[in-house]
Amino acid sequence: MQSEPDSIVEKSPKGRFIRFNEQIGKGTYKTVYRGYDEESGCEIAWNVVHLDQLPQQEERKRISEELNILNNIKHPNIISLINAWISKNKCEVIFITEIVHGGSLKKHLRKIQRPRLKILKHWCREILKGLEYLHSISPYPVIHRDIKCDNIFINTHNNQVRIGDFGLAIKLQQQDFTQSVLGTPEFMAPEIYEEKYGPPVDIYAFGMTCLEMATQRRPYEECTAPNQIYQKVINRIKPKTLDLIQNQDLKQFILKCLEDQEKRPTASELLNDKFLNESEDDNQHVVILEEEQNEQILESTILKYDPVFREQLDFNSSILIQLNESDEMHIKITFTDLTKYNSSFQEFVKTSVQKYLDLQKPEQFAAFQEEIQKQGGIDKVVWVKPSEESKKIMKTQFLQSLEQFQSTVSTLLQDVDINEWELIEQQILVQFQQQRKQTKSRLPN
Repeated sequence: MQSEPDSIVEKSPKGRFIRFNEQIGKGTYKTVYRGYDEESGCEIAWNVVHLDQLPQQEERKRISEELNILNNIKHPNIISLINAWISKNKCEVIFITEIVHGGSLKKHLRKIQRPRLKILKHWCREILKGLEYLHSISPYPVIHRDIKCDNIFINTHNNQVRIGDFGLAIKLQQQDFTQSVLGTPEFMAPEIYEEKYGPPVDIYAFGMTCLEMATQRRPYEECTAPNQIYQKVINRIKPKTLDLIQNQDLKQFILKCLEDQEKRPTASELLNDKFLNESEDDNQHVVILEEEQNEQILESTILKYDPVFREQLDFNSSILIQLNESDEMHIKITFTDLTKYNSSFQEFVKTSVQKYLDLQKPEQFAAFQEEIQKQGGIDKVVWVKPSEESKKIMKTQFLQSLEQFQSTVSTLLQDVDINEWELIEQQILVQFQQQRKQTKSRLPN
């Protein structure tokens, strides 16, 4: 029979703390339950770390360090440790912390519309005060190393924000920098991958946290794997969601946090930043571009900077329309300026279009080649019988060409200046990925 959430399932060795059957949080190795402190009469968070599930001795050492750090931290914007003990029969470490009604900021953001600017500023100040305290602890500063909305907790009764989950925190001790790659990829500063870093990594993560608070979307959501995030981070390519923010003061505030570590401001300096001052816009909700608006801006940027890429996108769309709507399929593609691309790109274009030719009519391919040579571009209508089999082949070839196109463009642009690469990577290729997603959904089954 299943216990009720208010059922008492466990007590601390001395009987002061009670654990209820209500789980309020869960991590890889830690489970958090609602509990009660009979001495103070307050609810508490009963944290259980399962030692037998930790992969190696190093992880166990980290738990010990977390408790040691928490035991010496007292600040209104940081969750306090009340007590801790080891349960040898269960192979568990239990530590009791304050409970924050409202849960994580991540969970809270899911419940509300976009926050007003003054609320966002308030949250920023609260987090920065906590970081300022951690980074000024003497003799050795404490680096949290995992600042993100999941690890920021909000008391919804008074809107107080607290930093929690010190599982990756570390004291700098004698060295100026630490060496280990730990954290959440979307929030990890470039220098973490170089394994030489200090308190500025928390400021970088704070900047990404601000971005998530403002947009309610995870940084680098356009990436599908940690390695893609890594490539963007080490090349200083900002998350796509940053382009959605319309408030320029907020955007600049976030960008300051994402500077290289030697230029990155401290928590104290950010607390004095003009963005956190009161302003006339404070009662307005944080404004971000809707997806559709952003796509329109990206599309106009592509038209402005690179008409050739726009033509390729139009080409992909035209194949779809004709394939689904006509007994005869007509493909038209125009590339306007091939002179600035090298021969490998031009060869790719020829190969891609060749896939859609009816190879049973060689005169079509000959005419196509003649057109290429005559105009230096492509302007050709190709007819193909859309049998069910040819539709299937077309679908396969079409999807392959989309993958090939993206791969080819990335290869060709490897040596481009970093600023130009950022523009193309974030605007042109992102638009291409969106186009691919749309066209896949419209392909015949």
